Amino acid sequence: MEPTNLKNIIIGAIILIVVIAIIRFIAKSLGRLIVLLGIIAVAAYFLFFYEGGLLDWGNDRFIMDELHEKHCIRKENPKMCDYIIAPIHKDIHSQYSKQEIAELQSNKLKSLKIIVTSIAKNRAVIYARLKKDKQTHLWDDFIKEVRGKDVEKQFSKQLDKMATQ
Repeated sequence: MEPTNLKNIIIGAIILIVVIAIIRFIAKSLGRLIVLLGIIAVAAYFLFFYEGGLLDWGNDRFIMDELHEKHCIRKENPKMCDYIIAPIHKDIHSQYSKQEIAELQSNKLKSLKIIVTSIAKNRAVIYARLKKDKQTHLWDDFIKEVRGKDVEKQFSKQLDKMATQ
């Protein structure tokens, strides 16, 4: 073998080893970067979106009280208050004490069950009044708004059924 061929083979082997080392370093760094970005993405999901995230921390209010404050007190949609929210709010507050309602604040599932029960109980009267005054769109808006309050699937189906009846 000639010395230049042997020299070329040695240089080629060194270059190959250096290239492999660089590729492994980049792959490890890229792998770590992907894992790090995945961890950040999961953490961001839990912080901002899971069960309301950071924006919903400390918001353990009873859903009907939230809706009553929004539409009846702050008057964002007074018609929805008059036709739908006030009767349901009044019905629930006539059946449960303040202490029982305070306990519902930490139990969304139970509070939704009570709300759906009250909606079902008062639906015919409320909807007849809405229909008489040609305000049926308010019922659809109300169902959408309640559904937007992290309604579990079983209650979402009941709300969908109520919306189409």
